[in-house]
Amino acid sequence: MITFMDIAIWTTYIVSLYFTIFWFLVFLDGGAPDLKKKKIKAFPLVTIAIPVWNEEKTIGETLKSLLMLDYPKEKLEILIVNDASTDKTKEIVESIIKKNPDYDIKLVNNKEGGRGKAYPMNQMLDMAKGEYFVNFDADSKLTDKKTLKKLLNKFTTEDVGAVLPCMKVWSPQSFWEKVQHYEFLMYMFYKRLFGKLDCVHVCPGPFSVYNTEIIRKIGGFDTKNITEDMELTFRLQKFGYKVIQALNPIVYTKMADTLKGVRRQRNRWFKGTILTLIKHRDMCLNRKYGDFGMVMYPMVALSCVVATVMLVATAYLWLKPNVLFMRDMYFVGFDFMTLLKHLTFNFSFYDLEIGTILTAVIILGVTFLFIIKALQHIAGEKLLSKGTIPFGFFLFLYFLVIAFIWLEVTVQLLRGKVQKW
Repeated sequence: MITFMDIAIWTTYIVSLYFTIFWFLVFLDGGAPDLKKKKIKAFPLVTIAIPVWNEEKTIGETLKSLLMLDYPKEKLEILIVNDASTDKTKEIVESIIKKNPDYDIKLVNNKEGGRGKAYPMNQMLDMAKGEYFVNFDADSKLTDKKTLKKLLNKFTTEDVGAVLPCMKVWSPQSFWEKVQHYEFLMYMFYKRLFGKLDCVHVCPGPFSVYNTEIIRKIGGFDTKNITEDMELTFRLQKFGYKVIQALNPIVYTKMADTLKGVRRQRNRWFKGTILTLIKHRDMCLNRKYGDFGMVMYPMVALSCVVATVMLVATAYLWLKPNVLFMRDMYFVGFDFMTLLKHLTFNFSFYDLEIGTILTAVIILGVTFLFIIKALQHIAGEKLLSKGTIPFGFFLFLYFLVIAFIWLEVTVQLLRGKVQKW
């Protein structure tokens, strides 16, 4: 008898397998050609916007990495909005400004904070004089002096709204940072594929470069969204602007170093994702928006459903035999010896769920291939550079952590609980 759980599990398998094979074919085909670089002849004025809140541990190194850029000082405008920090962030920034009088660095200290990242970003967007506007998180850093030049080179046509670098985890030390290191490498490769189909769905905070006029034209950052970077990217796609994923340079960013931190961060990301999908639901399966509407939107939307079903299915498949075992124990009065006497072992090849096994093998195989490609050709790293255990956990167990957070987020949103930034 086919149960509802069987239908849910197989539907999840089919959806997962479809998108896995789809992106594998994009990988083999190569998709659309990358945009050709253009060489900067006249350096445009660039505004670099840094929102800060209690960033005393990282802001110093973040600014130092910024000041080493191979770009004319007089063509850089650095704006920093201190969103009511309670630590020494303000003093550290003021000290760096004092030591670098030849740079145009402006610090704005908000008396009231807690209004989300979009608020200070809009403050700086209003102040910006640059032709290009860079979103630079205070917990990120640059290592390539030509980072800005390489990204500006990708603005080859007037319809390019944003260009973003690849990201890696900044100096991963803890177990959870190392797991996320592999996650970012995997995502790095996927974003390359997204870029091939012109359907990048999020411009992250670490050094995404925007055309200032374009993002002003479409309304700036949404102060009501807790993932303002994703929501802005959806709007860029909706208005027909290109979002380019550059493979080089790489920017480094700090990530949560504990399970509690990962859970909190992903909780915000996933809630923001769902709210963004709801806001822009008219893009779903809409041919007007090309591959973004026909492929990316459904994939992002289904990721929540698939993750939740996978978690419930895993729990079901684990609990069912254990519940049956406890039932049998109850019938024999928890007499282990009696149960062992009647215990039989029958094995048949036909009892194996071949479809389930085959699906898992294909998905894991393609995932493993993508990781190797990301490590070798993009990241330039060895497969187990951050350890065997974090890699194994990422490959076989991390999806359960992500699925649990998706389930938690779904329940919280249904109960009307929306996390602030």
